[in-house]
Amino acid sequence: MHLKAGDRVSFLFESGNGVVVDVIDNKTLLVLDNHGFEKKYDEKQLVPFVSGEYTFAPGQIERKIESSKPNTRYRGKQKNPVWSIDLHIEELIADHRRMMNSEILALQMEHFKNFLKKAKAKRIQKIVAIHGVGEGVLRTEIRHYLNQFEFEYHDADYSQYGFGGTEVLLRFS
Repeated sequence: MHLKAGDRVSFLFESGNGVVVDVIDNKTLLVLDNHGFEKKYDEKQLVPFVSGEYTFAPGQIERKIESSKPNTRYRGKQKNPVWSIDLHIEELIADHRRMMNSEILALQMEHFKNFLKKAKAKRIQKIVAIHGVGEGVLRTEIRHYLNQFEFEYHDADYSQYGFGGTEVLLRFS
């Protein structure tokens, strides 16, 4: 398997997924995980990510393929990279069936705040929060949070995210 920068991956020995940011050597990859943190992985610890349900059988993984937008994205080593995070609860945790709506919203906001903090620390100038359309509760909560700290934001590119994303511009002095 030859993974390259920009490939979306899942972890074999832990939950979650991420995007390959850099190939350090033939076997070691730097991955930006779905929580916004970078970590080194041996290539044998990763598999290409395919959205859908996973059922594990001895010696193989069967995948039901669905279309999906990237959870966390890093566009190479550009001058102005854009990071995005998919805040749909299915992308954040494996099983949320027993969670109350308030717990789901709190978890989504925690992920968003951590992602925003990481982007600011890395001096990323633009991020996209994919919140979906739904009833607009998460979108409203994200924008309320951004208003408290006077962040500049607007709807994300419709052709890429429909009405389900908010683009945030981060300014640095």
